Amino acid sequence: MKNRVTVIAGVFICIVWCYMDQAEAFPIPLDSPDFKLTWNNTLRYNGAMRMQARDPRISENATFDQGDALFDRYNTIANRLDWLSEFDLIYRERCGLSVSATAWYDTAYGNRGRSNPEAMGTDAVPTSYTNNAFTHYVRRYYAGPSAELLDAFIFNVFDLGTTVWNVKVGRHALVWGESLIGSTHAISYSQAPSDGMKAVSNPGASAKETALPVTQLSLLVQISRELSLVTHLGLEWRPNRLPEGGTYFGADGVNEGPNVRRLSPIKGESGDLGIGLKWRPTWFDGMFGLYARRFDDKGGWLAQAADEGQTRAVYAHDIGLLGITVSKNIGGISMGAELSHRSDSPLTSDGSASAGSAGGYEGARGDTWHGLLNGVASLGPNLFYDSASLLAELAWSRLDRVTINPQLYRAKGFLSA
Repeated sequence: MKNRVTVIAGVFICIVWCYMDQAEAFPIPLDSPDFKLTWNNTLRYNGAMRMQARDPRISENATFDQGDALFDRYNTIANRLDWLSEFDLIYRERCGLSVSATAWYDTAYGNRGRSNPEAMGTDAVPTSYTNNAFTHYVRRYYAGPSAELLDAFIFNVFDLGTTVWNVKVGRHALVWGESLIGSTHAISYSQAPSDGMKAVSNPGASAKETALPVTQLSLLVQISRELSLVTHLGLEWRPNRLPEGGTYFGADGVNEGPNVRRLSPIKGESGDLGIGLKWRPTWFDGMFGLYARRFDDKGGWLAQAADEGQTRAVYAHDIGLLGITVSKNIGGISMGAELSHRSDSPLTSDGSASAGSAGGYEGARGDTWHGLLNGVASLGPNLFYDSASLLAELAWSRLDRVTINPQLYRAKGFLSA
């Protein structure tokens, strides 16, 4: 999709009304002083217009022709209103309930029910949708009006001896480690599924809107002033959401929406498990972390049945991860670093696997090393702003060995003819 994006210029207008944190959220008076009830609402509007005409190199490419033909030059590609609503009920600051939901409506997609109105490039690859009509899945997440539940969990904080326990049960998102920009090379890789569909169609969406919560049990135990334990057990699996096939930012024929040549995905399972220790020694004035995880991937790879020409998404099971972290303020800059090792992690694979081929629909997998280093510097007030932050992150990865299906690994010396 790299070439697809370079020919497009977007103009976005964002209007936001919100209370920025719980302290500024709208409080609802209650008769009992033991209870605290807040309701926080965020409204956001996004408008976008396509600024360049179709490029034949894209419109005649069977991978992107349908999404490219959907809008012409100066067409409105987004006319979207989003609403995020957050509700919290807390009892004596120790236990409570948290629920959030989001709703949206985009008339740019709402008046269009066809994935390829001008049928560009369909001689090479058939349309992604029966009768060129978007499926219910695409109409729901792009056009609306629609809504969905995000967080929905209960929590309790209690003392057990000299330790303090914080337990959450229900749908919520967790992100461990020190990464600031994405999780591709982070300890938090595939820990919370992400809504990439919303991220590209709704600029300005916060992390709590694009990190998809899953049903799980999580625990934070403050063992001592310096040492704490974190753990979680997943009770639900959800995949990443990516721009859908035949839509403006999507590649044709892939992901959950298309219904032509599309087979049922091989999904992950619930039961992701993680445990970590965080140590904040007084002498260091910083924090060390040690983490171990076992999980199913939230991002699939596209397997193609060569005989039928049909595709399916395949999500890798039972990935292992071990990692260490360190964070410390150095010279006024908040520094963070991670080093992790993944076992049987998905590798970039050739999309030609089939049920009858070696390995079936399973892609190439291997053991990999990952690291990152980042920093955040706070900038003082000046003529142009009251406060600002400058952040940077450097990521690194290295292949240790290929463990499964080396003939499908898309790299020199591995890929079969």
